[in-house]
Amino acid sequence: MFKRSTTVIFLLGCLAVLLAAACGGGSSAIDKKVTQEDLAISKPTIVIAQNETSLSAQLSTAVVKKLIESAIRYPVEIRNFSDVSSMLSSLEKGDVDASIEVWPSEVERVEDQELLESELIRSSPLGVAARKGWYVPGYVLESYPGLENWRGFENADIAGNFASIATAPNGRFLGTDEAKEFDADIIRNTELPLEVVYSGGLEATREELEKSVISQTPIVLHASSLDSLVEKFDLQIVETPTIDNCRIVDAASVACEYKEEQLVKLVSTQLASTSVQAEEFIENFMMTNEDILTMLRQVESEGMTVDDAAAAWIESNGETWSKWLQE
Repeated sequence: MFKRSTTVIFLLGCLAVLLAAACGGGSSAIDKKVTQEDLAISKPTIVIAQNETSLSAQLSTAVVKKLIESAIRYPVEIRNFSDVSSMLSSLEKGDVDASIEVWPSEVERVEDQELLESELIRSSPLGVAARKGWYVPGYVLESYPGLENWRGFENADIAGNFASIATAPNGRFLGTDEAKEFDADIIRNTELPLEVVYSGGLEATREELEKSVISQTPIVLHASSLDSLVEKFDLQIVETPTIDNCRIVDAASVACEYKEEQLVKLVSTQLASTSVQAEEFIENFMMTNEDILTMLRQVESEGMTVDDAAAAWIESNGETWSKWLQE
């Protein structure tokens, strides 16, 4: 009887020692790593769509990703999309939870416009105003002062100075993405002696622009006020036509004008079933033009990575983003 009691006491003592050791080891680096992995496994991943060709979209998305992961503690996956239609479809199905930087004009140009107006996707302002349009380097305006307005290109002799072998005698207008730009419509509708040539991608556009700048060759191209190219290459906007300048009968039904746009965020209504807090945070999230331009400058001119620029913004704006978590 005595031996049995002693054995039980001994086993209980061993158990107590093991439990104490397990509890006492919680502060080790290994245990912390396991805790973080367990957190990632126990919570579903929030998927955010991103325009893979837009540096400004990458920056604002990186800020959102870092804050959700660090403050709300949900894992985030960034999924790149090259076209708006497939992104909207993924939002509708709940395959994607949100998109942080969306141009309303791009949504209007796809057949899925009704998705944006459905109960499956919610829209809220990003706080950034931007404009797409025609741009030329500063040295072009010095040589051709009249080109601050599109009517300067009505002069065939001037437009001819922008010609390439493929477009001569018409001037070349450099586009990037035919699905998102309607410069060919504008040029056709205003009967300008220009012809659009698409580079096929942002990097190709950058290469063409850089070659022109180095050689001081005249170039006119499509860009936006949020493009990193604008500041890097001193691009100046050309005042583009309005709808009243179109010369065809059904002008009201075609693309013939670039306007300033208020960019928006899109959130799938299914995100609430994953995390109400994440849904509310994204809807509260706001950027300013200066926020975006500062981060663009850090990446393009100061050599920072997208992640580093986003982290720097977070570190400098704690008072701002902490409110988004409390609202």
